[in-house]
Amino acid sequence: MPQTLRKTFYLGIMSLLVGLSVNSVVGLSDSWAQGGQMPPAVVTTLTIKPETLILNHELPGRVAALRTANIRPQVGGIVEKRLFEQGMMVKEGQPLFQIYAEPFKAEVESAQAALDRAIAALDLANTQLDRSKQLRSTNSTSQQSYDSAEAEAKNAKASVAEARAVLKARQINLDFTTIRSPISGRIGAALISEGTLVSANQADAMAVIKQINQVYVDLRRPTSSLRELQQAAMDMASNDGSEPTIEIYDVNGILHEQKGTALFTDITVDESSGDVTMRVFVENPSHTLLPGMFVRAIVPRKTIENALLVPQQAIIRDAEGKATVVVVQDGKVANIKKVTLGELVDKRYIITDGIEAGESVVIRGQTRVTKDGSPVMATSADPQQQQ
Repeated sequence: MPQTLRKTFYLGIMSLLVGLSVNSVVGLSDSWAQGGQMPPAVVTTLTIKPETLILNHELPGRVAALRTANIRPQVGGIVEKRLFEQGMMVKEGQPLFQIYAEPFKAEVESAQAALDRAIAALDLANTQLDRSKQLRSTNSTSQQSYDSAEAEAKNAKASVAEARAVLKARQINLDFTTIRSPISGRIGAALISEGTLVSANQADAMAVIKQINQVYVDLRRPTSSLRELQQAAMDMASNDGSEPTIEIYDVNGILHEQKGTALFTDITVDESSGDVTMRVFVENPSHTLLPGMFVRAIVPRKTIENALLVPQQAIIRDAEGKATVVVVQDGKVANIKKVTLGELVDKRYIITDGIEAGESVVIRGQTRVTKDGSPVMATSADPQQQQ
């Protein structure tokens, strides 16, 4: 078949098909027009079911270590050694620094010698007292001599007790030359180096240890929400006996692996902002929350039973600006209902009045419904109904 003839044939076939399509559409429209009706609007519906809804506050917070220890010397001297790796975990009682101990050892030896002398004097005094007792029993010595011997024995006993106390104090000072960790946690950088002269009364820390396997998160919230949050805690406790759990998100928006528990709310209100501080306890086994870090917390503030929620796109406004929704009955007929809107939660409005549970609300195509009783062709958005 020549090229020109083939092209003419194809154009004729296309014209015939277009003509048939136009005639079909015109005929369908004519049939709806003759019946006095418009074709049904195609809409998508969602069946509204009651839910138990927990409303939350999103609050800013800052992480604080569970315990913080500033390491300072309790005796003075020259730092001989640093006994830890900077930035590593340390255990309670672990040696951290060694101060030159020879002067303190000498004081311990001196105190030990003084104690030995006191013990020897006590032995002599007791021997003299025993002899005086024997002589007094036979009236071979005076009462005054006996009393003097007894007083000497008591003085010698007191001297022994004093020498023991001095020795103990000297031994404590010797033990303080080895500076140990008072808590378990992660130690930061060493703030002094070997050869530094330190004193018992210095203000500067030698190192800082923070316990971060468990942390606090201090949240700031407005006082206006205080009663609401307290009521939420009471509701959860009455339902299952549990404390309200708080989700923590880091600066990158990543949810922390453990949820927190509210410990207490401060009794003082910040006069400049009107906020109060809530302290939250959080397990932190992976050490992902570090002291000083800013975080966000999701705090439960209200529990609503049997809440009816409608997607935000289902709400339309009438000429008076009032909120309305389109409800489909029997899958064929649409009615327009005025509703009262509550809070917007995750792009869904809480409906406090106007619809009932089980009704099918149009979530797409509702603007095609112009009046009550309009016919519609509804498709359900419910996953279970579509199966």
